[in-house]
Amino acid sequence: LSIGSQIVFSNVLLAIMMVDWKLPPAVAIPLILLVGTGLGAINGILCIKLKIHPLIITLGTSAIFKGMGYIINQSRNIMGFPDSFRWFGQGFIGPIPVPIVVMIIVALIGAFVLNKTYFGRFVFALGGNEEAARLAGVNVKRMKVLLFTICGFVSGITSVLLLSRVFA
Repeated sequence: LSIGSQIVFSNVLLAIMMVDWKLPPAVAIPLILLVGTGLGAINGILCIKLKIHPLIITLGTSAIFKGMGYIINQSRNIMGFPDSFRWFGQGFIGPIPVPIVVMIIVALIGAFVLNKTYFGRFVFALGGNEEAARLAGVNVKRMKVLLFTICGFVSGITSVLLLSRVFA
């Protein structure tokens, strides 16, 4: 539930990095990917440490992340992105738009990991029956945190693509 709010927070922070702090996209984008990864990890750690259902944790962090975005934005429009940033959302690699290329790459990596690795089998086991996965030797807590973290990383990618797509 908190992915949308993670994207809001990441977009605001990315815009501030590039416009107010004058960081080039080559520096700001990896930093925002780290931020997205960290937000996902926070969700996972809270879920494990507080022993509360992920639905409740992500509902709560959704409000927190969105609120933090509003606070650091200070109710203003952020304009003046570098022109090179536009390529990520509006550029092309050959005849194919960059966001489509990114989607294909993420989908191929995800399909490979889920279908060809032990990690993917553990993910399926965890999703099928958490207790059976635990009894089969899967470290359920570590897997949950790792999956939330991966989700946060992908939300960081989405944040970059969305922000670079909407600014004109």
